[in-house]
Amino acid sequence: MNKKTFGGILLLSTTLLSGCTSILWAVNNPNDGHRHNERVEAYTDEIQSAFEYKNVDLSTKSASGTKGSIELPSEGVGFIGKENVYFVTQNGNDLLSLNQLMKDIPLKSVENSKYIDINLVTDYQGYGNAGFNQFINVKSCQPESSLTEEDKSRLTAASFRLKDGFYQRSVEIKGVIIKKARFEGAIPGEASLNDSYRVRFFRNKLSAGTDGGKLAFNVLMTPVTLTGDILLLPLYLVMVMQG
Repeated sequence: MNKKTFGGILLLSTTLLSGCTSILWAVNNPNDGHRHNERVEAYTDEIQSAFEYKNVDLSTKSASGTKGSIELPSEGVGFIGKENVYFVTQNGNDLLSLNQLMKDIPLKSVENSKYIDINLVTDYQGYGNAGFNQFINVKSCQPESSLTEEDKSRLTAASFRLKDGFYQRSVEIKGVIIKKARFEGAIPGEASLNDSYRVRFFRNKLSAGTDGGKLAFNVLMTPVTLTGDILLLPLYLVMVMQG
């Protein structure tokens, strides 16, 4: 092969390879401007008490006289923090059942986190400030081999399943978050704890461009009136969530 032919082949190969590289970068450009979801910490709070509510009505009235209400189930559980009040609106009864079960069978968080981590969702469609959606993953403190037959039966009846040597269960909860400053009057038992529990709230954020789903916690500040029964609970659930 003479030098001219070899040079022509080399030039052709270089051109083809350069073209493939250009196509690759054009298709898989890391700077293509597409947005990517990222889970970021939105804010923190400190849980001061837990409560059970029954037949609670949350009504709002703006300065212009517009009235509204925040829909809650007939009963459920909630938490009071320094900044916000958290009402569980889905599977609150399951949390109450777990709370009752823990009096006899110790449970703990699967995650073993120092914090209670909760995911925020888009602004609550109503008169709340925001919503939350979180899976509570718990397991028995003792392995299956150390539990009595009665304990195993109770855990199975409570929808626990044996996994990795422990009885485990996951409960999805949803709820509404309301700024404490919006409540007219004191929240029952809002300073009832000797210790507080640190909570981190996370939301999904688009890493590029303007985040249209950013939570606006201070937008809805119309007063909220609470009527109904609020019963303080031992904080078994909070201790489990924190691990």
